[in-house]
Amino acid sequence: MKPKIAVIGAGPAGVACSVQLARFGYKPVLFEKDEIGGLMRNANCINNYPGFPDGISGLNFSKLLHRHLINYDIRIIKKEIHSISFVNNLFCIQLKKIVLNFNYLIISTGTKPIKPDGFSREKMELFSYDIVKHLNEKNKTFVIVGAGDAAFDYALTLSTTNEVTILNRSKKINSINELKKKVINNKKIKYLDNTSIIDITGDESSIIINAIKNGREKLEIICNNLIYAIGREPNLDFLDKSIKSKMDKLKQSRRLFIIGDASGDKFRQISISSGSAIKSAMELHSYLLNSQAE
Repeated sequence: MKPKIAVIGAGPAGVACSVQLARFGYKPVLFEKDEIGGLMRNANCINNYPGFPDGISGLNFSKLLHRHLINYDIRIIKKEIHSISFVNNLFCIQLKKIVLNFNYLIISTGTKPIKPDGFSREKMELFSYDIVKHLNEKNKTFVIVGAGDAAFDYALTLSTTNEVTILNRSKKINSINELKKKVINNKKIKYLDNTSIIDITGDESSIIINAIKNGREKLEIICNNLIYAIGREPNLDFLDKSIKSKMDKLKQSRRLFIIGDASGDKFRQISISSGSAIKSAMELHSYLLNSQAE
């Protein structure tokens, strides 16, 4: 009987791993609470993935990922996972109403945003951390906080139909030069360095930002939407202590794999995530073959 394998998260890593497992003849079950593609759906243009010399948008790339899953008849469960525990030698995936058990667990849940300090829960509801829900908005004003690849890429995507201001609390830009040049040359994007937010007020349609530039100049910025893109960290909150307490042992025994950006690799690229995912699928297959031979 084939082992029951669960893959959590349908970004590039989760899709690549699921497809490779299907090619080996397994029937992985892929869990995804949102849309196929994960955070990649936010990407303005993917320029460094082989096979797309003219680039491809994150949304279109995600559609291709979905087609790949369909071609291999991979089962997708589109429900939110409340927790995953390890009980009686099985991984127990707790959904809202049912628990599903698996022999092997592959985690490809990507990252979660690092949240800013100093804001009340009510004020934190005024901003978001990605732009998927804003992709169809037009003639709006956006403020994006951050100076890395994500912040600059978000700005470029939104600027096609909106006005965007980027706030960087320092002078250092962490984005790659390609994105930096595009942002600086974009007339619909305003860039302010050495600018820190002191307070925000307003509602979901109109946000008033009180900020200080260069430590002394007071600014008031009014926008429709505020996006924080100040960094990300592995998204593993759903793991029960029964897994966290024996994480290394489960990995060494090839029962648990953490792949893609969820692994904590600081180099977050689609090609790296996909490659590590396929490698993990091959390692699991090799382990299972050797186990059967013994």
